[in-house]
Amino acid sequence: MAIPGLPALASGILVQTVQLITADILSVLGLASGPQWGLFQDGLPVVTADNVLAFEFRQDRRISKYPVEQGAFESYNKVTVPYDVRLQFSSGGSIANRQALIDSVDAIIDSTDTFDAVTPEKVYLSVNPVHQSIRRTSRAGAGLVVIDLYCEQIRVTTSQQFASSQAPSTTQSGSTSNVEGVVSIRNTGSINQPQSPSAAPQVSLGTVQPTTPSDSETANFTSALTEAGNPF
Repeated sequence: MAIPGLPALASGILVQTVQLITADILSVLGLASGPQWGLFQDGLPVVTADNVLAFEFRQDRRISKYPVEQGAFESYNKVTVPYDVRLQFSSGGSIANRQALIDSVDAIIDSTDTFDAVTPEKVYLSVNPVHQSIRRTSRAGAGLVVIDLYCEQIRVTTSQQFASSQAPSTTQSGSTSNVEGVVSIRNTGSINQPQSPSAAPQVSLGTVQPTTPSDSETANFTSALTEAGNPF
């Protein structure tokens, strides 16, 4: 429809503009797909806040290297280190709202549980809060609490479990501790009642096993003492 004094607009552009504005309003009000920012555990938010003001992600890679001749270096491996995320929460309006934000952060800052840092585009799994920062001044923050929550990725590894042995109190040559998940064996180096004396170790815990010298060894030993002037 042409309006005097205004340029004609394509109807398609007008409809698209209205759709974009409506989508932005629904996103701000949280009516389109619910909350998509924050720190969650099992799908539920663990920080009670009015807003998420900022989100930061940082991850480093380390390249291992060693020096070679003439001041040069050689690289041989690349390792991905755990990533860090920072979420900035804010609450205002009433003392109860501000207190709820502070209490919710205090409740998880000492926890060893893992959480998920959620953004609309990606979910950063298995993070744990390691630092919080609050700054309030008379000019900014008197009626608003802003908390920066720093989290670090936790890489969970499985520990190997060992079943109990049939005779945990005895081993072939040593002792064992029957503790779940831990098996330690200490070798004493001793053999009880060997079939042949020569089969026993020559040194066991500092004790030398006695052996009978042969006739040639006795003769050589006696001759050496005679030459030294110390006969039997």
